[in-house]
Amino acid sequence: MRLKINEMAAVEYADIFDWPLTVAEAKKWAIKVKPMTNKTLDYKISKKQWERRKEKEKKAAKKILEAEIVAKSLARMTTIKAVFLTGSVAVGNAGKNADIDLMIVTVPGALWLTRLVVVIVLKLLGLYRRTICPNIFLDTKHLEIKEKNLYTAHEVLQAKCLVDKGKIKRLWLRKNNWTKDYLPNAYKLISAAV
Repeated sequence: MRLKINEMAAVEYADIFDWPLTVAEAKKWAIKVKPMTNKTLDYKISKKQWERRKEKEKKAAKKILEAEIVAKSLARMTTIKAVFLTGSVAVGNAGKNADIDLMIVTVPGALWLTRLVVVIVLKLLGLYRRTICPNIFLDTKHLEIKEKNLYTAHEVLQAKCLVDKGKIKRLWLRKNNWTKDYLPNAYKLISAAV
C-alpha cells in the first residue's frame, strides 16, 4: 500500500500504542503536517501484527458490552448527561489487562456529588478501579479540553459516546473543534456522523 506522509505519520503514532492501522484508518487519522513533499511511502501490516490486532479487538468488544451496561445504569442518575468510553478499549486496542475508562458529563454544579455517588456505586458492585475507571468528570459548561496537542486530540476524537441525554457528543466536538488542527480528516468524518 502507498500512503502519504501525513497518513504514515498516523501509522507511526498508532505504533507507539502497538496498534497497527488499516489503510482506511491511516487516511482517517492522518496527522496535519507541514507540506514537505508529495511523496508516498510503502505500508504493510505483518500477519503477526494483524492477528494481534484482531485479538485485541475481540477483547475490546467484550469490554465495550460491559461498558454499555454500566453506562446505562449510571445514566439513570438525573445529574448525568452523557457517558463516554475512552482510552484503549474505545479504539478496540484492549490489551490483556485493559480496564474500561469512562468520561462522565454532568449537569453544571453537580460534578462532585455525581462523582461521589458513581464511585460509591462502583465500589459496592466491586467494579471500581478493577474493571471500571471513571477517570474523567466534566460538566456541560466545561467541555473544552485545555491541553491541546496531538495526544489529547486523539483522545477527544476517539471517545465513544455510550449514553447521550441531550446532544452532548455534538457539543463535545464543537467545544473541542481545535482537534481539526491536528487531525482534520478524523474531525470532519466524526463531526459529520453526529
